[in-house]
Amino acid sequence: MQPFPLIEISGLPYARGVQFGRACGDLIRRYPIVLRQIQADESRLRGQEVAPKDLDDAELGRRAG
Repeated sequence: MQPFPLIEISGLPYARGVQFGRACGDLIRRYPIVLRQIQADESRLRGQEVAPKDLDDAELGRRAG
């Protein structure tokens, strides 16, 4: 497992958000895929025969928030 990258940013809040988004855009885009994989893995570990329904991106975002 790779550690999270260390990103150096500075400036006002908006500028920091833009810098972070540009530096970590790939991680941000892959986040829904990771959440779905975790959900599937947990279902298998709990012995559920039927995997829980796939959540759309909006629901994943709500739960992540």
